[in-house]
Amino acid sequence: MLYVPPGIFVGLEALDKFAGDLRATHPNFVYTPHGEAQALHNAGRLAWGSGPGDEPPNYTGLDVVIVRDGKIAALYVFLDPVQS
Repeated sequence: MLYVPPGIFVGLEALDKFAGDLRATHPNFVYTPHGEAQALHNAGRLAWGSGPGDEPPNYTGLDVVIVRDGKIAALYVFLDPVQS
């Protein structure tokens, strides 16, 4: 399951469609980790930024994953407020 501000997406096809639609709206954006990923028991987190190549990120966020039986069971995407 993917939990993002637009909604909840379940299943590989839904996840692939969401990711493809997002990439289509931002074709020249890259995701850059901010710091190291951290894991604790069955969860992990990673802060990141996204924007065009070598420019400062247009937006930032934090991903949190929950792992069950060695696979990602849930991914929560938190977006930081946009700075004006």
